[in-house]
Amino acid sequence: GGMGSYLLCNVVLHFLQRHPSKKTPKHYRATSLGHFLFDFLRYYGQEFNYESKGISVLEGGFTFDKEKRGWTSYNRRGDRSAQLCLESPLGATRIDLGAPCFRMAVIKNLFVHALQCLSHLFLTRAGPEASLLCPLLLDPTHPVISSRQRLLSEQPVALPGLPKSKSWLFRPDDDGDGDGDGESGGDG
Repeated sequence: GGMGSYLLCNVVLHFLQRHPSKKTPKHYRATSLGHFLFDFLRYYGQEFNYESKGISVLEGGFTFDKEKRGWTSYNRRGDRSAQLCLESPLGATRIDLGAPCFRMAVIKNLFVHALQCLSHLFLTRAGPEASLLCPLLLDPTHPVISSRQRLLSEQPVALPGLPKSKSWLFRPDDDGDGDGDGESGGDG
């Protein structure tokens, strides 16, 4: 009843096909993975009309009117349901990949909830150079991450005259040298 991996891949593909960053290389370069995640959650949590629109990833991706294709779905009470309809990109016949996903209302609510949580992080923790997603995805105390941070801090500045940027991984009290001052190589 949930969203399987093949359906999810096609949903993500449709989102990427329609994303505004696709229009210009400059806009694409300025779009981070965090932007994509935020926009994905907003699109499928708030903007996409599950009741009347279906998705196709064929020919660059587009939406279509479900009723014109006869793909309208109804719940047990006979009301139109917010069912995801996605045209299979394989084969000559039109198959609805979203038909087996009968818990789409729950999934849509999860998209909305994730969007609200991410929005809360933006409002409460966003600094000018802070990464909101990386601390949630990576453990800064993991040996691989801390050793990479140590290697980065030991590297010379690429362009003389420019200060090294501070990383989200580099905590003031956890610089790896054990003195608690937050500065690598200092006396404490």
